Amino acid sequence: MIKRKPSTIEKISHFKEFVTDGCTMAPDLEFSECCVEHDLNYCTIENTREQADHKLRICIYENGYPVLSVLYWITVRIVGWYPYYFGAAYGYRKEYRKTL
Repeated sequence: MIKRKPSTIEKISHFKEFVTDGCTMAPDLEFSECCVEHDLNYCTIENTREQADHKLRICIYENGYPVLSVLYWITVRIVGWYPYYFGAAYGYRKEYRKTL
């Protein structure tokens, strides 16, 4: 069972420009909502990149995948800078980020 704040889905529905593909180029398994929330955190100004990546790691860990939580965290720390700073994959730019 995925532990999720009820407000996450609500935030997504109000953010019309938000686009996600779940766990980009990786299996979503049983924690796809962790990846959706990570994408949401990347396109808002509520969290730094480091905070968003840490939240992804904790979410995957809490869903029963401790080893994958580390692997996904390492991956987003290495390659996540591009979508965070340039937003090419999500159709947004850093200067247009909105607080939800």
